[in-house]
Parts: sequence; C-alpha cells; structure tokens
Amino acid sequence: MGEERDWMYESDEVLETIRRYEDMMKKKARYFFDVHEFEEIIDYYMDINDFSKAVFAAEYGYRMHPSSTAIQLKIAHLLIDKGKMAESIGILDRLEKLEESNYEVYILKGSAYNAMGKLSEAQRHFDKAISLTIDDNRDEVLYNIGMSFEHLNHFNTAIKYFLQAYQVNPENPSVLYDLAYCYERVNQPEKSIQFYDKYLDEDPFCENAWFNIGTIYNKVLNDDKALEAYDFAIAINPDYSSAYYNKANILSNLERYDLALIEYLEFLRIEPEHIMAHCYIGECYEKTQQYDQALAYFEKALTYDPECADALFGKGVVMMHLERYSESEELIKHALEINEDNTEYLYALGLVYMRQENYNEAVREFKQVVELEPLDYEAWLNYSEMLYDLGRTAEAIEILHRACDYNFNNAFINIRLASYLFVSNDMRQGYLFLDRALACNTTCVNELYEYFPEASNDKFIKAILEKHLNQNPE
Repeated sequence: MGEERDWMYESDEVLETIRRYEDMMKKKARYFFDVHEFEEIIDYYMDINDFSKAVFAAEYGYRMHPSSTAIQLKIAHLLIDKGKMAESIGILDRLEKLEESNYEVYILKGSAYNAMGKLSEAQRHFDKAISLTIDDNRDEVLYNIGMSFEHLNHFNTAIKYFLQAYQVNPENPSVLYDLAYCYERVNQPEKSIQFYDKYLDEDPFCENAWFNIGTIYNKVLNDDKALEAYDFAIAINPDYSSAYYNKANILSNLERYDLALIEYLEFLRIEPEHIMAHCYIGECYEKTQQYDQALAYFEKALTYDPECADALFGKGVVMMHLERYSESEELIKHALEINEDNTEYLYALGLVYMRQENYNEAVREFKQVVELEPLDYEAWLNYSEMLYDLGRTAEAIEILHRACDYNFNNAFINIRLASYLFVSNDMRQGYLFLDRALACNTTCVNELYEYFPEASNDKFIKAILEKHLNQNPE
C-alpha cells in the first residue's frame, strides 16, 4: 500500500537529505550521513518502490555504520520483501541476541515466518513484539503486524490488528488508510468509505484517498458521490489520469456523452497512446451521431493495434449507421475472430444482417446472443420481432415465452408478448401478460398500440390500462 500514499516525505529536511545523497551518487563522491539519515534514505526508496536503490543505500549505510542495528533491520526488511526469508531470519537471530528487548526484531521475524506460512511461529514473535511495546508506539507495532497480513492478502486478520491500532490511536493516518483499503478488499464498502472519510479528515489533500473512495462509490452505484470524489482528486492533481478515465467512464455509462468526451480528452492529454481511451472517445462520438469524428478515433486506435477488437467493432458500428453494410459486416466479423463470444459484437452483426434483410443469418446471431446472455432483453425483442415480421408469429411468441423465463419482470418483454398474443387472438393469455407488463412499468404502454392498434376497442384491455395508469399516473 505504500505506493498509494502521499502523506510522507513532506519534510524539507528529508528531501534535502535525499538530494544530497543522490548528488553524492551522481558525483561518485563520499559524503557523511548519520544512521538516522540512512534510515530516511532507505525508507524513501522503499516507499517509491525503487527496490534496487533501497538495497544499495542499505548496503552503503551498513558499510559506513557496521554496528548499526537500525540499518541491519532495514536490510532484514528488504530481504523479506525480496523473498529471502532465511537470510533475513539469520540477521534477525543475531540482532535478537544483541537486543532481545527490541520489538522491531520480533515484528520482522514474525513477518518472515508469516510469509513462509509458519503461522504459529509468526504469531509467537508478533505476541512478543506487542509485549515489549509501550503505549507511545503500540499503534505502530499493531499496524506493522497488520501490514504483514495485508501483504499476504489475509485482509480479515489485518483488519483485526488495524482495529486494535485504531483503538489505541484513532488519528493514525496509516491505520485509517489501510483499514479503508482492507474493508474494500473484503467487500465491505460502507466501512471502507467510513475510514476513508476519517482519513480525509486528517489529510484532505490526499489525491489517492479521494480516488479510492470514488472507486468504491462507483462500485456501489453512487455516481454523484463518485464523480465528486474524482473531481477532488483532479483538483489536487490535475494530471491524475486514472481519475479522468474513471470519471469519463461513469459519464459515458450515464449517457452524458458530451461531458464524458471532455474527460476522455483530458486523459489522452496525459496518456496519448492509450488504445481503449481512443475507442471510448469513438463510441461517445458514435452515440452522438458524430460519425466522422468517431471513425477518426477508431482508426487512430487501429494504428496502435490493428487487431484491437473494440476498435474494429466500433468502426463496424459506424459503418452500419452510414448504411455501408458490407464494410460493417466485414469489420464486425473480424472483431469476432478475435473475441468470438462477445455478445455485443454478435448482436450488432445480427442487426447488420437484419438491415440487409438476411433474416436467416440474423436469426442465427440473435439466437446465439440469447443463449450466451439470456438477460439481454433487447436481443430477445429483436429476435422475436424479426420472426414476427416474417409472419412466423407462433415462433415469435415461443421465443418471448422463453425470454420471460429469464426476464420475468421486464415490462417490454411482457407487453410485446401480450401484443403478439392479441394479434394471434389469444386474448386471455394476452390480458395476463399485459397486466404483468403494466405492473412492472406503465411507460411501455405505447408498444401495445404499435403492434395491436385495436387495443383501444377492447373493454378488458381498457380496464387493465385504467387500473394501472390510475395507480401509477405519469
């Protein structure tokens, strides 16, 4: 989790130490740094995930201060991170003999045994570390033990220790952040949000915390809160590309394509060769019927990857809108060669066949879609409509009965089925499905008149309509 935090290294003194150390490395000179400064240098490289520089600094520091326990502990820590548990334990065993009351030795030994799967041995050392702590640093000890479990993805155990640390010091920002993170990983979004909020009370300018809480709000479908959180992340860091990208995706899913385009274009400013961003921009332009711009972005994506299925598909959809059906068919088929079970591609190919009046091919594609994705009600509707238009009304009714097995409460499936039943003079069944459709959603009523205009003359249909429309006036 260290790579996601931005509360560290704000001290000018620490940054000056790093600058002086790097200047020494660049000039191949030899400056003096005390043990504390080497700890800061090593921690800095560890927290920016530059492992090789952290190791070099630790080894350099050890040569300068060979009797330093603190630097040897850093080396042991780095060996654990590198997966060299036996070497780390060897160092820690020596240190334990020298400083048997140093709780840091036992935390690291516990972490090494934990990573080796020796949980009882790890627990023994963790308990020893806790027993040696005093109140001033108990929260840090508990926090570091929790981090040992978090690194192994044992999130529930990590939470147990983080909560103990939180009880000791409810304002420790590391504890708050990692509690939020672990609760997210165990799918408890409400608790995750609670602790991110607490963390942001302590550090309101942490862009990563705003981004993370935005992602959780997105998962729980609170779009307004998610957008607000991403806006805070962007306000703090105007080059936060992931925040632009996620914000754009939400706006696109909400069909607010003009606003989504603004965010995607900002994302491309930062990551200009991102293939999927080009595809999503192309889709936004396609949805707003700006086909020339859409084609430009799909074609740009294909210059980066000629086999990008989404770009081929998007271009194929634009060609369908432009009634260039043979080109559309070829492009979508190419996309399906890359991703053969993509129901969105299959559905679009069915539409292309349908518009070319190649009904047998269209039936085949729609049938495949509903077999792979039986909750795709639009595919069921198109499948049945095509059969109905071909005069195969009985088959269309059978298809919609199957659709109801998966989409029982879908108003549009039910009212289309009712309409076809009325056309077939099966009035009793039609009344049942009309009643069910309107109980789900009265806005579908216009579909009835489109397929069965005679509905206005049927007293039973009128009664059903009056019952539901009076209960749910629009």
